Amino acid sequence: MSAGTGGWLVYLRLIRPPIVLGGLLGYCLGALLGIRAGGRPEPAVLVACYMVVVLGDVSTHFSNAYYDAEGDAGSLPKTFGGSNLLVGRPDLRGGALAASRLLSVASLGFVLVSVLAGAGTQIAVLAVAANLLGILYSAPPVRLVSRGLGEASIAVGTGFMIPAAGYIAAAGGVSERFLVLSAPLVILGFCLSLSLEAPDMEADRIAGKLNLVARWGREASTKLVAAASAAAALALPYFWGDVSGLSGATLTVLGAFPLAAAAFAVLSRAEDHKPADRLSSAYIVSLLVVLAGLVGLLAVSG
Repeated sequence: MSAGTGGWLVYLRLIRPPIVLGGLLGYCLGALLGIRAGGRPEPAVLVACYMVVVLGDVSTHFSNAYYDAEGDAGSLPKTFGGSNLLVGRPDLRGGALAASRLLSVASLGFVLVSVLAGAGTQIAVLAVAANLLGILYSAPPVRLVSRGLGEASIAVGTGFMIPAAGYIAAAGGVSERFLVLSAPLVILGFCLSLSLEAPDMEADRIAGKLNLVARWGREASTKLVAAASAAAALALPYFWGDVSGLSGATLTVLGAFPLAAAAFAVLSRAEDHKPADRLSSAYIVSLLVVLAGLVGLLAVSG
């Protein structure tokens, strides 16, 4: 379990900064929506609840890298992928698994801090569910990612659970209104999962990692992303149109970014890894634009 060459800092390569950034934006979005709903959060609550989120999130980076180490041996580098560090460094695998467990425990530990700071008990339920989902995503024997349920896990985790943590921190609990607002975010989270899988189709098939892209192929999956992006583009102004600080026109423009990226991917019909990675990366960037746009608009109009 020794880190060997490079010391323990080498494990930082297993963290995927763009995913962490997306989680931060999703959390901030949920918190801003909670404030719009009348919440008056304490800074300590906001920080403690975010620690629950980010530690649980990074825990999944380590566990996924550990359980996918053998399958990743045949995968090629991709822009928003992991470092494949554990493929060439089997001596680090035990340490990665231990780090994953430690981070998950730390995430749950901050639940107590959050509750004591005044967050309410819903954050505890959410944290347990999210950490359990993160473990079951790649860990056998459940291994949701190989059962056609990995995409749903990412959709719920990124589109609902992370923003919900921010909403709970700000408003004290999830409301029915938030459930409605999270619908387009869950759809875009589903698209995120397919986009992350697209460049690895060949390697995932060889490894027996039967996610939706590996089962259906890139062309069908890209069309599904386009259709789902169209649904999200319609849902944003429909469900979010009455949120103060956002206009229907602005929401339509933001929803057009993922739709345009998905439409371009359909027209490009990429069949090889490199072009698929470029198109996938463009789509993921478009999702970050949507999140950053919503956060920015809500922040400046508050």
